[in-house]
Amino acid sequence: MAKSIEQQVVAFLQMWIGGVPERYEYFHPDNFEKLAADHGKPEDFSIDAPRVLEVAARDYWEETKRAKLDYPKHRKELAKLEKAASNLMAMTDQLHADATRIMKEARIIRRFKDHPIADTVQSAIEPIMMPEVDQQNPPVDPTEEPDPLEALRIALAAVIDDLKRAKRWAREGKVGRPRDESAADLMQACLMVWTNMVGKDFTVEWHKNEPISDAARFCWDIALVVDPRVSASRIETAMRNIRESGRDISDLGKLTAEAEEFRKRLD
Repeated sequence: MAKSIEQQVVAFLQMWIGGVPERYEYFHPDNFEKLAADHGKPEDFSIDAPRVLEVAARDYWEETKRAKLDYPKHRKELAKLEKAASNLMAMTDQLHADATRIMKEARIIRRFKDHPIADTVQSAIEPIMMPEVDQQNPPVDPTEEPDPLEALRIALAAVIDDLKRAKRWAREGKVGRPRDESAADLMQACLMVWTNMVGKDFTVEWHKNEPISDAARFCWDIALVVDPRVSASRIETAMRNIRESGRDISDLGKLTAEAEEFRKRLD
């Protein structure tokens, strides 16, 4: 059985950002009625429209900032840190067993120094000599603690993996700044709301930077809420690119699949 529109949107938001927004900066549901009334009956808009557009608004500004990053510069920083982390990992792997033993002994001595010997012995014999002691939560032996060297190896492995992914995400092997897709991403959200929640065609009709079609007027109003300084020509171009790219998602279930495909690019 096909999921409802609301179920599909919630599933998408859960995958994309971990759930619905806890707060609204651009499209608070209480202030959405007028916009809905301007573009159709308020009931034509699902309660999830503000959620989708709120996520898109935040993504618009994140994408704008991302497109301005100096990726070649930051890739060098990431590569330098990766090399240092890899070298340190190699040093821990090559550490002699006797050196590791000395580290452990020194750690135990430090722990005994910090805890009186009588307390240490008592914590060890209490579970045996005093049956009433809670066996499910026995006293912690101060001589036992996680091996910091092993913890360091685990942390370094995670950091190195993150750095490799980060370099790929920072357009490894490419030159120049990335393309700014913020307007296109915002228009994609508008298309999703317009076609799925209003049920109308996403027609792109403009004349001398003025929106003519219902969909164009809707997109323009949404864009102005997100970025009052955005140009009409940029929104028109973004609408046409979305319309011509075939990214018309008539089934929100497909949007979830598209989000998953995007995530695969991070691996």
